[in-house]
Amino acid sequence: MMLLAPAGGTMTTGMFLLLVATLCVAQVVFDMMMAPFEEVPEHTKTESIADHARRRAAGDLSAGEASRKTELDTIVRKGAPSELRRDVYFYFMEGTWRRFFVALMFFYIIVNVFFAALYVIQPGCIANARADSFADAFYFSVQTFSTIGFGALSPATSYGNVVVVIEAAVGLLTVALATGVMLAKAGRPRTGVLFSSKMLAITRHGVPTLTFRVGNARGNEIVDANMSVTVLVDEITPEGEHLRRLHDLGLVRKRSPLFAVTWSVMHEIDEHSPLHGFPIDDLQRHVLRFIITMTGHDGIYGQTVYARHSYFPEDISTTHRFVDIISELPDGRMMVDYGKFHDIEPVGTTHSHEGEDH
Repeated sequence: MMLLAPAGGTMTTGMFLLLVATLCVAQVVFDMMMAPFEEVPEHTKTESIADHARRRAAGDLSAGEASRKTELDTIVRKGAPSELRRDVYFYFMEGTWRRFFVALMFFYIIVNVFFAALYVIQPGCIANARADSFADAFYFSVQTFSTIGFGALSPATSYGNVVVVIEAAVGLLTVALATGVMLAKAGRPRTGVLFSSKMLAITRHGVPTLTFRVGNARGNEIVDANMSVTVLVDEITPEGEHLRRLHDLGLVRKRSPLFAVTWSVMHEIDEHSPLHGFPIDDLQRHVLRFIITMTGHDGIYGQTVYARHSYFPEDISTTHRFVDIISELPDGRMMVDYGKFHDIEPVGTTHSHEGEDH
């Protein structure tokens, strides 16, 4: 920012003010995006999790409070230590490609503005450049930073050569770092796993069963896929202490040697189930969410991939079952209709099956 003062004599007033305002706004935006916490006003009325759990168990929550979903990315973090803030690499890896390219372009322009300001501090340090021309200094900086070197502009003094050496080194390091982030971001394995929007509570073979289905919309081979279902439950101990407990739910089949099409995941609510004794139609008083995770080895990427999803008590239907999405074509091939993947129908409707495990 201080370098813009001596360089201001080579700019118009509008350009100088625009650069200063851009740098100030960029600094504020960067600090806000890098901070993993949110300041909450002191007068904001809050309720402890323990009190909320007691009201939930007593059935005193309103309809809106009972159906409120809390996703992991909406959690407010207050007072987090500054040394634990997100680093730049994490910021770009978790963000979109647009965020990365916008930040890269902004950095590219600002760095060249910075070195252009260094060049104009000493008039005549760039051969063949117009006197007091910030534009020529900026274009020379772009050529140096990108190692283009057309030859029309060149350093003319020892000061100019020193700045060129520094800028060339910064340019090489920047290209290497940007390339590394791009390769890491582009090479990160992603799955095409699709989770049904509803979890169903049905009776199967005389046993109450929670079920949902998972589909491999990409159609690639996920070898040795493992499914895990965990329920998050509010508990109040006899001593009045509030606990949020995680209980693993046993599955009829938690491993698939080859997951390529669909998978019907089932948990039987028997005497060994953590949900035994809980009324299915009133799970909101006890259950906070169901956490689903799936891991497997992707044959295309050659790496381990994962997918996760959450179901809330209000996502459970007790009077429906999934619509059939698998059929056979005249030539004998199997067809999976993912357009009906989330569709459900009332229990009692006659059809062949809900879905196969493949």
